[in-house]
Amino acid sequence: MADKKNIWVLVEYHGSNPTEASLELLSKGRILAENLGCEVWVLAPEANADMIKTIAADKIWHSQNKQELLGVDMGKNISILMAKAKPALVLCTMSPQSVEAAAFVSAKCQTIYLPNVSGINVKNNKLHIQKLIYEGMAQAVTEAELDDTLILGCIHGVWGIKSKEMLPETKLISETVLDERSQIVNSYVADWQEIEVNEADVVVAGGNGMYDHEGFRKLLPIAAQLAAPVGGSRVAEDKGWIDHKAMIGATGQTIAPELYIACGISGAIQHTIGIQDSKRIIAINTDSMAAIMANADLRVVGDAGKILDELSLLLKDYAPVKEA
Repeated sequence: MADKKNIWVLVEYHGSNPTEASLELLSKGRILAENLGCEVWVLAPEANADMIKTIAADKIWHSQNKQELLGVDMGKNISILMAKAKPALVLCTMSPQSVEAAAFVSAKCQTIYLPNVSGINVKNNKLHIQKLIYEGMAQAVTEAELDDTLILGCIHGVWGIKSKEMLPETKLISETVLDERSQIVNSYVADWQEIEVNEADVVVAGGNGMYDHEGFRKLLPIAAQLAAPVGGSRVAEDKGWIDHKAMIGATGQTIAPELYIACGISGAIQHTIGIQDSKRIIAINTDSMAAIMANADLRVVGDAGKILDELSLLLKDYAPVKEA
C-alpha cells in the first residue's frame, strides 16, 4: 500500500487526554479508511508514549516527552513527516492550533487546505466534501480525487461518533520521535478571565436580544460571578460587542461546556452547530418560539437584560466572585 493512500489524523491533547474533537475525527478517519481500504495514522506531537495508550490507530507518531506546542510548531512537525510519506488526507479540528498548523503545512508543502468541513464521504473512489460557506448559512459540496494530499479542517460535533469505545484495538504503535526543536519552553496557568470559550466549563453568551453595547455589558457581572468567559453570536461580533475569537458558531468557536447560558440569542443553525455538545443549556429570550429554545434544557421567556439583573442579585448570595 502506498503511503499516500493513508489517512492521517492530528490528535490534540487537553492535559493528558486527547480532546473529544480529536477522538471524533479519529472515528471518522477509521470509517473513511475502511471505505478506502487503507490505514489510519495518528499524529500526536504533544503526547509521549504513555499518553497515546488510549489511541487506536494503525500507526502513531508521538513525541519522546509530553510537551505543549503552538500551532506553527505542530505544522513544522507534520511538514517533516510529509517529506517522508504522503497521505491521502490529513484530518484536523478547527481549533486555533490546528488551523495554524494546517495553514503552515499547506504553505510549506504546497498542499490544499479546506477549512470548515462538515461532511466527508467516499463515492466511486472519490471524495465528496461538504464545506460551510457564507458564515455557516449554506454548504458547498466539492468532489476531489485521491491523487494529491488534502488537509481538511473539520468542525466539531457533526460527525455523529464521539465515543472512543467505538474505536478498534491498536495494531501497531510506532515510537518514531517527532522533531522537538520547536516547542514551548515556558507556560503558566491562566486566570479564569483568560480562558477562551472553547475551553471553559461555563460559558455566558449574548446576541441581538441584548439590544446594544450597554445591554450586552449586563453579561459581565454574571460571567464574573460564575468565573466564565463571555461569548456571543455572529450578530454580537458584527456589532463589535465581542472579538471573533469569542464568537460561537460553525465559523467561530465550537464549545462543549458543562453549562451554556444563551441570552438574547435566536439560535441560527450556524450557532446551534457551535453549541450542540454543551451538557446543559439555559436559554433566555423574549420569543418562546426562538430556535434555541428547542435545544435548551431550561427555557426562560422574558427580557434578557432584566432577568440578568435579577440573576446577578441571586448569584451574589449563592455564588461569590471567584478570585482570579
